[in-house]
Amino acid sequence: MLVIVVALGLLLALEGLLYAIAPEAMKRFIAMVLTMPDDQIRQSGILAAAIGAVIIFIAARFLRG
Repeated sequence: MLVIVVALGLLLALEGLLYAIAPEAMKRFIAMVLTMPDDQIRQSGILAAAIGAVIIFIAARFLRG
């Protein structure tokens, strides 16, 4: 459970940092996403989730301390 809370905190910290560093770029990105078809957004989400799962697997398998 601790790992999930830490991962969520890291996600929020990184996303917040992006908005703090480059708010105009984030606005342009959001505007671009709003014009994308739902299927393309869905496919991007699935791809991001799959890449995240692979990263978690690699970290759990090979980076144990």
